[in-house]
Amino acid sequence: MAGASHIPRFRPGAMSLKADHLNAILDAIKTPGGGDGPGSVIGESWWGIVVVAPGEAEEYTDARYWVQPMHCTNTTGDETSQPTIDVIDDTPIYDAVTASNLAEVAASTHSLPVGFPVLVTTLYDEQGPPVARYAFCEAVAVGKMFAVLVWLDGPAVAPTDGNASDTCNRTYAACSLSATAADGTGGVLYGEDLTPERRRPIPGKLICSDGGEPGVGYYDESSVFHLWDANEQFRMWGCDS
Repeated sequence: MAGASHIPRFRPGAMSLKADHLNAILDAIKTPGGGDGPGSVIGESWWGIVVVAPGEAEEYTDARYWVQPMHCTNTTGDETSQPTIDVIDDTPIYDAVTASNLAEVAASTHSLPVGFPVLVTTLYDEQGPPVARYAFCEAVAVGKMFAVLVWLDGPAVAPTDGNASDTCNRTYAACSLSATAADGTGGVLYGEDLTPERRRPIPGKLICSDGGEPGVGYYDESSVFHLWDANEQFRMWGCDS
């Protein structure tokens, strides 16, 4: 039994215990493992949302993230309704914590965008007294194409849809399918100022997607998002200037 070494005169199979011995057992059960050996234990798990660094804290660039507990914000419906989520108000017991993405630890990558939901587990280390750590495991599928929504966002200088002499140079913001705006509101922002990798006609005028139209993207082996196709369409009168 975990913690038995801390319980005076405890013997497995005992039929009765004195009150102080029973309290010692309860205290041992409640106390996280740790200290002088491999006694690390797993604590509670909770849903959280990746957030920006709180206050003056620095943003991480490796497999660590700032994560804040979430709650369900539905005010109508029943258990069959799609839940809506948001972070719990910033109070001392619901502050953002540092959590490591175990799926990215080996490569020290950092691919999850702000707003991404994760299931965080509390871990206790082997210090004495033990220190609570936080971790989750969210893998990014490398090279797998998936649907996104795109919004025009540039370029800032001389944007063009293409014409008889110039190639289209439009760029896009790409978001998850639940997003309702180019900044990722209601979903996840995958990237901004993205140029589609699918080859554009040279020259030619394109009908460029905007307002949350569908596109396709993928993550590379470095967990960087790429926009493959923004659903641009070639105008049949492409020489129109």
